[in-house]
Parts: sequence; structure tokens; C-alpha cells
Amino acid sequence: VEVAKALVNLGDAHGDLGDLAQQKEMLERAFRIQENYYGPDHREVLSSLMGLSVVYGRLGDIPRKRDLLERSLRIFEHAFGPEHQNVAVTLAALAEVGGDLGDVAQRRVYLERSLKIMELGYGQGHRNVTVLLQELAQTYGELGDVECRDRLLARVRQIEEAAKLAASATA
Repeated sequence: VEVAKALVNLGDAHGDLGDLAQQKEMLERAFRIQENYYGPDHREVLSSLMGLSVVYGRLGDIPRKRDLLERSLRIFEHAFGPEHQNVAVTLAALAEVGGDLGDVAQRRVYLERSLKIMELGYGQGHRNVTVLLQELAQTYGELGDVECRDRLLARVRQIEEAAKLAASATA
């Protein structure tokens, strides 16, 4: 199992150097070790699964990236609960994949779920939710729902203005 951790770190280093083939090989080896030791749905396989999803995305294999993210999502939800921040991050990554595959409706579903979790964790007026609000606004625009897009963008502006006021009050 320690070998798997080392392989994940080594894979990440290869990725940082731009060697995606080596990164993929290291992460696949780590995943096989983790899966054999812990089982296919244990949270310890997440480091290699999430890393592999990034590698496949960088290699342009978006359907494989989607499959790995969907598997990771199931594990995150089971291990940490459906409202955990890692679930929100994985949903946002799946939304990006939906957009890459041209499935704007699915992108909307994932973004809405991710936004709900982020709002639960940070609050509806927190700056960290603005990125998701902007992406969701763009998605609604692509779906032709201009009213919803504009409402979401107004929320973004409201949050940003409140953050500026708070920052100037403490300065």
C-alpha cells in the first residue's frame, strides 16, 4: 500500500513534467494495488482514480474521464455523504465533462447539485460560490433560459459587491 502512495506521488511528478504516458502508467499501477488491497469501492482508491481522471482528460479521452469521475463520485458519496465538499468538487468536474461532450442539460444538473452543496458549506452569499454561479449562468444561457442566466449573474454581482464593501470596511 505504501508503494501505491509512492506511485501516486511519482505519477504526479511525471504529470508536472508533462509526461502523461508515465503519469498514467504510475497511477494505473497504484490503482491496481489500492483496489486489490482495499477493494474496488474503498475511499483509499480515490487518489489514483481522481488522478487518472485528470490524466485521461489531458489526453483527450473525455468519456474515460467521465467514467472515472462517476465512479469517484459514488465512492465520495458513500464514504463521506452526499453533501461533502469533495462531492461538490467532483460534480463540478463532471459538469465540465458534460460541457466537453456537448451535453449542456447534464452540465446544468451537475452544476446545480454542486452549487447546493457549496452553498450549504459556505453560505449562499460567499464568494466561493460565485464561480459555480457564473458557470451555471453560462449554461442556462446556452440552454436559452436568458431570464435564469440574468438572475444568476445578478447574484454574482451582488456577492462581489458585498465582498468589496466588507473588504473596504476592514481596510
